Amino acid sequence: MPEAPPLSPFPLDVLLGRIAHEWDSRQRIFDLPTARFWKGNPDVDLGFSFLGRRAATPVGPAAGPHSQMAQNIILGWLAGARLFELKTIQILDELEIGRPCIDMQTIGY
Repeated sequence: MPEAPPLSPFPLDVLLGRIAHEWDSRQRIFDLPTARFWKGNPDVDLGFSFLGRRAATPVGPAAGPHSQMAQNIILGWLAGARLFELKTIQILDELEIGRPCIDMQTIGY
């Protein structure tokens, strides 16, 4: 089995450049049109308290490597997510896997 490539983030200046270019040329951010940005309804309160702080909506992406990429955090926010659970992934030395993983026997559900 070939080794999986490492997850490589884009440099911040590249991401900001893409945002600026898309906004100036097409009124989009990471290809999401402004018509799809979450605007909320002032007559409907979706807010809730989480760990002693108020969040505007109970919506957020599932935790995982994909949701921790800067562009996906931005897209999640623009789409209405206000709760982000960021996870750390560590290498378990006793496992023989070519990349960091989550041990499903103790963490998975």
